[in-house]
Amino acid sequence: ADATSATLRVTIEDDEPTATNFAVDISESLLPAYSLVLVVDTSGSMTDQVQSIADDGTVTLTTRMDMAKQALISLVSEYYSQTADVTVKLIQFESVATTLNGGLAYATKEDAIADINALVATGGTNYEDGLTQAKAAMQAGFDPSRQNIIYFLSDGNATSGNTTSPATADPPGYLSYITDNNIRSYGVGIGVGISNVTNLNAIHNVDADGDGVKEDAIIVPDLNKLDEELLSTV
Repeated sequence: ADATSATLRVTIEDDEPTATNFAVDISESLLPAYSLVLVVDTSGSMTDQVQSIADDGTVTLTTRMDMAKQALISLVSEYYSQTADVTVKLIQFESVATTLNGGLAYATKEDAIADINALVATGGTNYEDGLTQAKAAMQAGFDPSRQNIIYFLSDGNATSGNTTSPATADPPGYLSYITDNNIRSYGVGIGVGISNVTNLNAIHNVDADGDGVKEDAIIVPDLNKLDEELLSTV
């Protein structure tokens, strides 16, 4: 039989999808606008030492105050990553409360972070004065079209002012005000020094799972979880 030869050409086509950059422009009017009031316990117990555990497992000694600062800076940074339209006001409270930056919102994220880093812990724990100033800070320039949010952080029970029911007392009329104006208020207990969470539960008015019932306050015994817990609220 005669033998012949031929060349077989096989063409292989790659049918895998090709990745391309795809950008979507979102109008600023569609982005959220946040007004934040941070109310931070700066009582003496916030200087208590705690263990900070890094991602690589390294353990260092720090304080409740420094851990709270770190978590609040992460929180503020996360809000700014969502939109450029963020206002932040900062209140520290111990035996008395002080609204920083003259009661004004900070001009930049960096200015807010600088004052958070400068917080110093000393004195008692006056929930009532902290809530009075939180209400006043939110009332100044209040805009119902924005997402208005208050974070109240403490590591202990109220020891001065109205220690029985500071959220419902009038003044400050805090609970009525946040309810009437649809303001989200997070009560956050840090560390293991809060023996009675009733007052923090009253401050906390968030229904995160949408079942029509507000949850109890966010209690974070391990301050290494504080970053995570605060960021979960954004």
